[in-house]
Amino acid sequence: MKRLACELSPQEKPGEARHSGRVSEQAGRFMRDRWHRVDGARLRYNARPFSAPSRSMDRLLEYLQHHPALVGVAVVLAIVVLAYELRLQSQNVSGLQPQEAIRLMNQGATLFDLRNAEAFAAGHISGAKPLTAEQLDNADTQLKKYREKMLILYCDSGADASAAVRKLHAAGFTKVFNLRGGLTAWRSDSLPVVRA
Repeated sequence: MKRLACELSPQEKPGEARHSGRVSEQAGRFMRDRWHRVDGARLRYNARPFSAPSRSMDRLLEYLQHHPALVGVAVVLAIVVLAYELRLQSQNVSGLQPQEAIRLMNQGATLFDLRNAEAFAAGHISGAKPLTAEQLDNADTQLKKYREKMLILYCDSGADASAAVRKLHAAGFTKVFNLRGGLTAWRSDSLPVVRA
């Protein structure tokens, strides 16, 4: 390491040393050109590793001020995407994949088929009971014994079952789920159906 020398003038006391211009210049160059060794690698010393990104922020603010229409469109699109995602999330809160439905069925959940009688007879999930629109509308009386039990509803695609789940939630049924994707998803997972 270099040692920096100081010159003393005849008028100065020993504690008041001042650097000559040459020495100060050498010290500055030494600070700029300092190197460190880490695990044998030679790394340059950076006196200011975390400089403030004020210049980039100024440029960003300037860009936003010069393009208000573009910024407005981006904000509107972000809000639309957020609303769409929240809507999907709220619809799928009670949705189950076929494997999850099987797990709940093994725990004693009751399965209801919302399709018409012909579709039910043509093929349904084993253990499923048909549930008509009239029974669903009068759920307080027709489904009273199932109020505290786990229920799984399904239709062909999952759309009708999702609406029925919301209706039953409003009627006070708290453990109601729909089979996401309906019987189509069940069959696409190669799970069995039975005929009536």
